[in-house]
Amino acid sequence: MRKWFTAICLGLWMLTSVLGCGGTLPAPDRQATAVSQSRVQKTGINDGAAKKAALSSQQPLSDSRAPNNPGAVGEKDKSAGLSQSVDTFHLVVTRDFGAETLFNQRPEISGGDSLMEIMDAELNLDTRFGGSFVSSINGLGNTSGAQGGGPKDWFFYINGICSAKGANDYQVRSGDVVWWDYHGWSYGPGIPAVIGSYPEPFRHGFNGRRGATTIMYIDNGQAGAEKLAMALRNSGVSSVEVKKASEEALKSRSGPVIMVGTWPELKTINYLNTLNDSYCKTGMFVHFQPAGLGLLDVQGKAARVWEGSAGVITATAGGLGDGNPLWLVAGTDQGGLEQALSILINNPQKIQFCNAAAVLSGEVIPLPLR
Repeated sequence: MRKWFTAICLGLWMLTSVLGCGGTLPAPDRQATAVSQSRVQKTGINDGAAKKAALSSQQPLSDSRAPNNPGAVGEKDKSAGLSQSVDTFHLVVTRDFGAETLFNQRPEISGGDSLMEIMDAELNLDTRFGGSFVSSINGLGNTSGAQGGGPKDWFFYINGICSAKGANDYQVRSGDVVWWDYHGWSYGPGIPAVIGSYPEPFRHGFNGRRGATTIMYIDNGQAGAEKLAMALRNSGVSSVEVKKASEEALKSRSGPVIMVGTWPELKTINYLNTLNDSYCKTGMFVHFQPAGLGLLDVQGKAARVWEGSAGVITATAGGLGDGNPLWLVAGTDQGGLEQALSILINNPQKIQFCNAAAVLSGEVIPLPLR
């Protein structure tokens, strides 16, 4: 009887959940190294053939990058025939702020399954805190920095929004883009929103809620804003509005907002100027300076200053789980703005799995600098 009682208590304890995105547990509790055993990796349903790869921390599965609009595909997989379809989502695993892709598939969604349950079927997981916290994926585990480079851990984003829920508590929805990235804690404040799941969160929203997307501009930015709105509609975003920017609308967002303009125009808005002054806390990884565009490293410091024309595509939000992020599509001048818009409209695959990006002489530079 005592053994049964102990087993039941242990089971109840394992059901306890903790908050997600790696930012809500005290750092000292998250630093223990977790090393998992090699195990046969299950692939996603869209792989075309049943691949099985033996995985270890030295041999992660590396998949090719997905199509141009990662969030615009995957809701209904019709590989079983025109008369049948299944709900799927996009599951991506990367490391070092998206520098290396370890897993990239579209698993099927079974009714009622949590993100943790689906991931456990697709990946080799090690967990802590009663199974509610992912400490290792395919052999790559959290570390206290004993191997150099500082502590590292797993963080995850739902449609480009850093989740405030744990994977045990999130029920995946059709078309979601779920992105796990393994990186260090050197950037202390956390990264509330990323651009690498575009056209998310504009297409499916966050946590079952999809607010209308608003594209704002100042003076000369209307033409570019209208072109971007058309591109979003073509990618499946159902509600897009274009309007002139206002301080109040930026502060009180009821849906995702994309701010389009040159920095000389944008800095006339106090809210944006304050964001720029708080560059080391926003997760945007850029800093507009008098001398040029500061490009931030993983510690939030300006590792490079670009003095010429430059474009920026970056995002921030009010905190973890804020489904109304602010995206900034901007330029140091008109030429830089046009570069940024061209990437987002014509070549969005170039920012896939980027936290943020600068566009310098037509080349996309993933941020933070590594």
